[in-house]
Amino acid sequence: MSIKLTTHYQERGSVQQVLVLFVLALVIVAVIMAVFGYKIGHKQGVRSATQAVISEQEGEQEQAVSAEVSAMQKQLETAIAERDIGLTNIETLEEQNETIKTENLQLTQLNALLLDNIAKEGGLPLKVLGSEIVPLPERTFEYRFDVAMVDKSGKAVMMMPKMTLLNATSMVNIPLKPATYEVKGITRIRGRFVMPDDFEPKQIKLELTAGTETAEQLYNWQVGKVVVMSDSDSDKGVDTRPVSN
Repeated sequence: MSIKLTTHYQERGSVQQVLVLFVLALVIVAVIMAVFGYKIGHKQGVRSATQAVISEQEGEQEQAVSAEVSAMQKQLETAIAERDIGLTNIETLEEQNETIKTENLQLTQLNALLLDNIAKEGGLPLKVLGSEIVPLPERTFEYRFDVAMVDKSGKAVMMMPKMTLLNATSMVNIPLKPATYEVKGITRIRGRFVMPDDFEPKQIKLELTAGTETAEQLYNWQVGKVVVMSDSDSDKGVDTRPVSN
């Protein structure tokens, strides 16, 4: 009898151990499945979040690229419009330049014809058409003389101008650069000089020599008066306008 009870208890203990082991196995499997599921879920969550970030970044990049392409398109359209305007302006300027060249050529031909006619009529004597002295800073002055002459030969003649400043006691020769000019028609004499220290002019004298022709003009340094050297000079057509300062 005791042997049977012992066997019965042993069998019962074995069943309980099997149940405990089975429960433990279930718990272990459940834990493993939970851990495995967590890892899978975490990976999927991370993957989804990463994909969302990537998608957002791609969207932002796409918008930035689209905006940049739109800006470049506008710049291209603006550049094309400016190019078209520039080409139109160039064409207009070329047409105007051709017109000006034609007009200048016509004026040159007309001027040459008039000069030839004047030369055939005996020429035009050397004379001063206009004169002016303009004050600049630091005792500097600019001289401007317009001179006319047509030689009866019809050719240009070398002219040598000379300018002298005068007062009651002394005189100062002003060197002119260039020292010689070609005159055939109207020639302009332009230049600057510095007034010598402690010298105050009262008059300015301009002397011109071209071939056999001479002209001389004496001006009062003050505005409003011209002093002619002699009546014979006036008869030669000497300009009676004053030099201004």
